[in-house]
Amino acid sequence: MKNSDKNIKTKTADSERETRVLLEDIRKQVQTIAEGHGMSAKKFEGHDEKLNEISTVVRKIDTHYFKLQMDTESIKSQTGTIDIKTDRIERDLGTVKNAVMDISRETSDLQKRVKKVEEKIFV
Repeated sequence: MKNSDKNIKTKTADSERETRVLLEDIRKQVQTIAEGHGMSAKKFEGHDEKLNEISTVVRKIDTHYFKLQMDTESIKSQTGTIDIKTDRIERDLGTVKNAVMDISRETSDLQKRVKKVEEKIFV
């Protein structure tokens, strides 16, 4: 019986040793996982900060884009007003041109009449 008690104790001691070795290996693996998790968490924090910076820049770009759209609409409106005024000036210029042509014809006719009168008077 003593031999079997010894075998049982030896087997128990071996089993306990194996269990300790396995537990130590598991502990090391859990520690490695925890370290990896810590590094990942730090990386995520860095990425989160970068995303916040990008978000801020995008908001600024959106604001500038909106302002540019408003400025563009204002320019379109002003261009339309300028077009209307240009058309009015062109019509007025046409009217002035016609008036100048009429005056030129009248002046030419008057010059002819004055010349005829001068010819009769000075003859």
